[in-house]
Amino acid sequence: MNSRQFCLPAGLILFSFFFNAGLAQEISPDPSLLGDPLYARAQRANASFNFQPDRKYGMLDVTTNTEGGLFYIGTSFVDQLPIKGLKLPAGKQDYVIIAPKHETITGTIEIIPSSQTNAINVFLPVKKGIVTIKTNPYGAAVYIGSSCVGITSEGGLVLSDLNEGKYRVRIEKNGFQQQEIGIGVVNGEKIGASVFLRELFGSVLVSCNAGESFVYINKIYWGRAPITVGNLSPGRAVVKIESNNYKPFEKTIFINPGKVTIVTEKLTKDRSFKDQGPYGALNGNWGDKDGDGIPNDEDTCPEDPEDVDNFKDSDGCPDPDNDLDGISDINEPENKYRDMPEDFDGYKDSDGVPDPDNDGDYIPDSQDLCINVPEDRDGFEDLDGCPETDNDSDGVPDSVDMLPNDPEDMDGFQDKDGAPDFDNDADGIKDFLDRCPGAQEIFNNFQDDDGCPDERVNKPTGGFYKRILYVPDQEFSDNIFAELDSAYNILQIFPDLKFEISVHSDNRGNKTRKMEETQERAQVIQRYFDYRLVVDKSRYSVLGRGGADPRASNVSEDGRAKNTRIDIKCVR
Repeated sequence: MNSRQFCLPAGLILFSFFFNAGLAQEISPDPSLLGDPLYARAQRANASFNFQPDRKYGMLDVTTNTEGGLFYIGTSFVDQLPIKGLKLPAGKQDYVIIAPKHETITGTIEIIPSSQTNAINVFLPVKKGIVTIKTNPYGAAVYIGSSCVGITSEGGLVLSDLNEGKYRVRIEKNGFQQQEIGIGVVNGEKIGASVFLRELFGSVLVSCNAGESFVYINKIYWGRAPITVGNLSPGRAVVKIESNNYKPFEKTIFINPGKVTIVTEKLTKDRSFKDQGPYGALNGNWGDKDGDGIPNDEDTCPEDPEDVDNFKDSDGCPDPDNDLDGISDINEPENKYRDMPEDFDGYKDSDGVPDPDNDGDYIPDSQDLCINVPEDRDGFEDLDGCPETDNDSDGVPDSVDMLPNDPEDMDGFQDKDGAPDFDNDADGIKDFLDRCPGAQEIFNNFQDDDGCPDERVNKPTGGFYKRILYVPDQEFSDNIFAELDSAYNILQIFPDLKFEISVHSDNRGNKTRKMEETQERAQVIQRYFDYRLVVDKSRYSVLGRGGADPRASNVSEDGRAKNTRIDIKCVR
């Protein structure tokens, strides 16, 4: 806030004003006069005097279609809605209404000072829910029904125009398995969905000329040839075929997603090689050749014993990878997870155990936008799985924010604590009513409701008001213009006053020339006052009087100096 001081004549008080805007600042400069130094001086005088008259007030009631909203005047918090009988200065007031799960509304109301209360009823539209869908890898097409609603980016795909309800979402990307997820949109809530796309699996068909041969892929036994092994991750793989009395065969292949790779080999006889298969010598009999307790006529794999692990144990076939996640059961540490496929989300993917909540924040990874960083659980946007380091987005981290859910008002007063300050100067006048929020009001029965430390200005009672001496044959000095500004400012403060201004000289020299000189000076004062553009011209008059009205003898130099003057009289 600016402090402006003005010197008044003897008998009046030296006073200061602290104001935000003045009447003069509302006047646009006249472009045709911008080159006139006198006009420029007048505009500077206006800018330095920011007087505002006594305030008038009106009452305001505010209602909305929802309760619990916050009402602001400008950037200053006023109260929680609904509001009844709020005292506000007359004139236009900008307001902001913020309510949970509703759109923020801004507007302007004209406060009219009268016995009738001003009232506004504001409808706050419900804020739609925000859904962010992340995919790994990104670049996937997202469909709701048959419509593609967008492509995921590194930061995800944000959907902000969905009505409240449940949706089935399909996600597609070339080279990856199509996935479907369900999302529930809640008005005013921010939710997330994280989807880890699995590559399209490939298959390998293995056959050979040996009658009893054992097939291994990446050192995992899959069964006897001919056999088709599916659900294999794309990429390089080693296929090995072993058979009794045949030389072992081994080959590196490339498994393509969504395709079948065929391996057909003619094994070479080698009677020195003895292979009893992955399960050793069979100890069964003619009724149960592989000795797994399942009769041959009920055994889908009569020569390969069932692995008996509580997964499809009645078909007689071993299942080396129950959950088909590409991690053999012998490499999955806990039997209870062998029927549950690894989720392959970049977190502990080699143990074969799915991790539905990587960060342990009790938000499933499928709904967690930050699967490896736990939600901070502070009551603010706790459904998306991401910690919010600055809930109220005021630039002050929650760790040091005294009010993490209420934004700092950023007005240059204690802005680092994160808490809005409703009365910066603690003078009992809230900032939205306080013209000087950084300076305490002086309670002296003079404009005590504006919050500014202004001192009482005495009103001229009439008659003689001010006398200003000037030097003949010289232009008006800065001090003289300052005195003229002081008089003009009094006219602004007290709108019922009028001034008569007269310019006088001594009587030395030609009387006609003396009259002309004082008239010329009177014209300068008239133009200067006119250029200030605030006070109506009918409230002041300026005349040149020559030497016709001396106030001292013109015989002495001192007397002549007293007669070379500007007199200002107050008239009603």
